[in-house]
Amino acid sequence: MYWGVRERPFRRRVLISWLRDICRRHWPRLMVLTLGMVCQASGQDRLNQPQLSSTTKAISSTSSAVRVNADLVLVPVTVFDSKDRIVNGLRPNNFLITDNRRPQRIKYFSQEDAPISMTIVFDSSGSMVGKVPEARAAALQLLQDANQQDEFSLVVFGNEPRIAVGFSEPVDEISRIVDSVQPDGFTSLWDALYLAVKEQKHAKYSRRAIVVISDGGDNHSRYTEGEIKSVLREADVQLYAIGLFARFLQRPEERLGPLRLDEITGVTGGRAICIHDPADIMRAARDISYELRNQYVLGYRPSEHRADGKWRAVKVQLTDFFGRGRVRVNARSGYYGPTG
Repeated sequence: MYWGVRERPFRRRVLISWLRDICRRHWPRLMVLTLGMVCQASGQDRLNQPQLSSTTKAISSTSSAVRVNADLVLVPVTVFDSKDRIVNGLRPNNFLITDNRRPQRIKYFSQEDAPISMTIVFDSSGSMVGKVPEARAAALQLLQDANQQDEFSLVVFGNEPRIAVGFSEPVDEISRIVDSVQPDGFTSLWDALYLAVKEQKHAKYSRRAIVVISDGGDNHSRYTEGEIKSVLREADVQLYAIGLFARFLQRPEERLGPLRLDEITGVTGGRAICIHDPADIMRAARDISYELRNQYVLGYRPSEHRADGKWRAVKVQLTDFFGRGRVRVNARSGYYGPTG
């Protein structure tokens, strides 16, 4: 139908009447459609703005997981200055992250103290004679520095490891157990770490950490150091260690203890703090607690997406970083890609 110039007023009245009728009859559906379009646009805006609070809260609740799903990779990162102090106040443009040597665009960024699921691995072997009081103090310090929402479990090991306190049990049980520990037997450290990783599968939170308190001298495990490193590479957990060592180490496993703890914690982006003076034990525990609560989380979607299940090397460096001297970056060395 063709409407000429003279019929335009009539045409407008017809169109207005027709639109009013449509609105009266289909108003609920129009409202749902409109709200859906608004929500979709709003969600897209949030994806394009990595520093919005709603996004950072979502990330911080899952920040221990290096691989979350087939698309999203989250990497916890800790930055230290030349005096081993935590560096705060950095922004996304201060970081450069590569996935299999390919630079990645940081889409998510967070530095927030979210709840943690922590497993304390307590050495009760005979080599800990004379060191147990300090080890107890370190375990209790970790509990004291916790947030109200944090949850804890305890693995105790000598000849063999056992879950002394599970995540579902009262935290007070940990204090009671470590107070009653009597050192005896051999040291099954690698088996204890395997059990701790298994226990972490029952954790409530996605931020997960294992803290070992030991002299690091394994001599009784069924699992090897290499096997445990493989297990830790696949686990979404950070491993820390407080190593208690005499100044003059006698046995071969004791002499290798500091090196082994350093290597195995480095696989997960954690670190080992080795001490000789018992007076430093409390500081070591406080440093680990502070570090866990002052990490950055960098999130990206890999530019090269392959569902092949292979190891993907991740490297985090600092850029646009001036006036602070030399710094050190702690982060996981990689993750296994998705399959299927």
